[in-house]
Order: sequence, then structure tokens, then C-alpha cells
Amino acid sequence: MAKAYTENLTETLTYWPPGGNDGYGGTAYGNPVPVAGRWQDKRVLFRDAQGREVVSDAVVYVSQALELAGMLYRGVSTALNPVAGAKEIRDVQQSPSLDGDEVLHKVLL
Repeated sequence: MAKAYTENLTETLTYWPPGGNDGYGGTAYGNPVPVAGRWQDKRVLFRDAQGREVVSDAVVYVSQALELAGMLYRGVSTALNPVAGAKEIRDVQQSPSLDGDEVLHKVLL
């Protein structure tokens, strides 16, 4: 039986997890990871980790938990650093299914 939360995650996205300071005041990233997802270019008002009201560029449903400050790209990339068009993850949300078999992972970019 198909999983209700994940059966429609038909796009392959590329995720670079945050890896700390790059030594030059920026962020270093881990190796790129392919992630199943569903990307919606959608504006949503939300509060970021600092409590500021901000507006998202996109809402993305993904197959696994992703970290704040990671980078997400709509498409496949094997580049070691985030490519042009990759967006920073500014909020992460999770919602378990009623039976507890799945978790819906949603990120705001």
C-alpha cells in the first residue's frame, strides 16, 4: 500500500546539509544528497528561528527531515557546493500521520 504522505513526492531535489563555518564568515555545506519532494513556488508568511516575520519563496514537502540553514535545489546536482538557484531552508516543520506510520516533512525556503 502506498504511503499517503510520500506517494506524491515525485520530484528529485538536491539537499546540501549545513556543515558549520567555512573559515571565511560563511557557511560550509556537506555533500549533496538526493531527496524526493514536491516543490511549490508559494508565498507563506511565517516566523523564522529569530522570531521575525518573513515570507517564503517556496514550500517544499520532502521525504526526510532536513536541517535549518541547509540548501535545497529543485533538480539534480552533484556539485559539492550549492548551485545557482538553490535556496536556504528557513523553517522546518513535521506532522505525523494519524496512525503514526509516517511523518510529513515540510520546509519553507
